[in-house]
Amino acid sequence: MLRQTVAAFIFCALLAKHSWCQTAPTSDVPAKYRAGSLGIGFDPKPVYPIELLLNPHIQKEFMLTDLQRKRLEDLEKRLVDQKKRLTQEFQVQKMNLGDSPDAEALQELMLQTSSRMKDAANESFNARVNVLQAKQRKRLEEIQIQAEGILAFSRPEFLARLNLSADQIDLIQPIVENGLNETRRASRVRVDNIDLTKEAPPPQGVNPHLALTKKYKENVLSSRNATVKARDESLQRIVKIMTKGQRARYQNLVGQPFDFVKLREAESAQETAAESAKQAEEKISKEPASPSKTK
Repeated sequence: MLRQTVAAFIFCALLAKHSWCQTAPTSDVPAKYRAGSLGIGFDPKPVYPIELLLNPHIQKEFMLTDLQRKRLEDLEKRLVDQKKRLTQEFQVQKMNLGDSPDAEALQELMLQTSSRMKDAANESFNARVNVLQAKQRKRLEEIQIQAEGILAFSRPEFLARLNLSADQIDLIQPIVENGLNETRRASRVRVDNIDLTKEAPPPQGVNPHLALTKKYKENVLSSRNATVKARDESLQRIVKIMTKGQRARYQNLVGQPFDFVKLREAESAQETAAESAKQAEEKISKEPASPSKTK
């Protein structure tokens, strides 16, 4: 149990710098709903450049050269090796503390490892961004702002770039808070109205997974539309507070619309294919072996 707790701590520590472990609250989500199922650009949660840069479907938007792809792959392998080495060093140092390590000493070791993990992640991210050309970096930022929607207005550095006054920020913050509450409610996907027994079984009689059912996909589409509607209404309220010059600056930062629907469709198709293949393998593994024929 301690090993699992420590491993989770290290993992979240590595991601905490970019808030990858900070998601929308789910403790108040009723059991009949599933949260966090809509994907990038729809789920109301922080979106960070490294998350976008690592997405193979979004990488197509940057039109990377073969050399850039190779450099990004090399940097990914290097980070994986660094994480592995830091984790191994942590385990060795933890063992040196004994079977019942001092709580303060263990906490200090965990904090040191966390700091080293963050440094490695930041160094890797900066190196990856440097691989991109100026136009590609701008597009990466545009996609991030579009993906975050109203959540972008909770970032002080973003507000500063819009040159908003203190009075404007005071008016915008309640809109952001209310908008986030509305989009979080809208983004919940209902799951209690899905009867797996009524769904047509896929080929080879594999029991369908919830995410593969037609009703679930309909629920996802309904939640996605409701989320976009709630988000856009909040953005319209925010834009009305801006001056003409601020609106022009905002549009320049947002850039050309990115099609998050196609992104999610591509990811869903990949997930569905993987899930179907997994279920097919499980079915085959459960089938009794055919008796060997003897002459």
